Amino acid sequence: TTSQIYSCLSSSLSSINVCVLSFTRDDLSQIIIQKKNQGIKTKVLMDNNSDTGNEYTTLLNAGVDIFIRPSSFGGFFHHKYAIVDGDKTSLQGKVVTGSHNWSTSAENTNNENTLIIQSNRIANLFLQEFKARYLDAGGKDNIIVTFVKHSENEKPNSDFNIFPNPANPSTTFQFNSSSESNAEIKIYSISGQLISTIFNQQVQKGKYEVKYNTLSLSSGTYYCILSVDGKIKVSPLLICK
Repeated sequence: TTSQIYSCLSSSLSSINVCVLSFTRDDLSQIIIQKKNQGIKTKVLMDNNSDTGNEYTTLLNAGVDIFIRPSSFGGFFHHKYAIVDGDKTSLQGKVVTGSHNWSTSAENTNNENTLIIQSNRIANLFLQEFKARYLDAGGKDNIIVTFVKHSENEKPNSDFNIFPNPANPSTTFQFNSSSESNAEIKIYSISGQLISTIFNQQVQKGKYEVKYNTLSLSSGTYYCILSVDGKIKVSPLLICK
C-alpha cells in the first residue's frame, strides 16, 4: 500500500496537501521533501509530533509547510488523506484516503483500507476541507479553491443527490423510487464505521427528500449509502465547520 501512496505523491506536478493522524514513514517523508525541492507546494497537517519515529522535525527542517493540529480543538485529528494537484483544474487531481496511517504498523500489521481516487471534483471537495483545517492550525499561505464542474463521467446520480455538499449545519438527501419498496439511508465514516441510519421506511413510487441535521458530525468526509428498489447507491458527504 505504501508503494502506491508513494507513487501517487511522486506524480504531483503542482501541489501535495496531507492530513494524517500518524506519520512515521521515512519513504513518504522523503518523497514529499523531494517534490518540495522540485518546486511543488507541499503542506502537511499532523495530529502530534510525539509518536515514536514521527517525521515532523524532518519535514519542518526541510522547509515543508507543516503544522500540528492545536490540542485546544480536543480529540484526535483522525484524518488520513492526501490531495495531489487538487489546486489546478488543468491537471488530474487525485485523493489518497482510507484508514491507513502513514506508518509501518499500518503497512505490515494492521488491517487497513486505502483508496486512490482520480477525480478533479473529489480532489476539489477534499481541498475545501483541507483549507479549513490548515487555517485552523495556523497556516498562512493562500490556498485557492477553484470551482470544478462535473465532467460527463462524474455527473451526480440523478437518483441520489445530496445538497448542499459540503454541508453545515444541515443537508438534504434526495432520491427517487421506481416502485413500492423499503428505502434506507446510512452514513458511514471514511474508515467504514456506521455513524447513523437516518432513514428507514417503506416508500411508494416517487421522489423523496430527507433533511438531516449535521451538527453531530465532525468535520471530514463521510459516505452515504442509499438502498432502494433492490439497488445500492453511494455518494460522498463533506462536512466543513
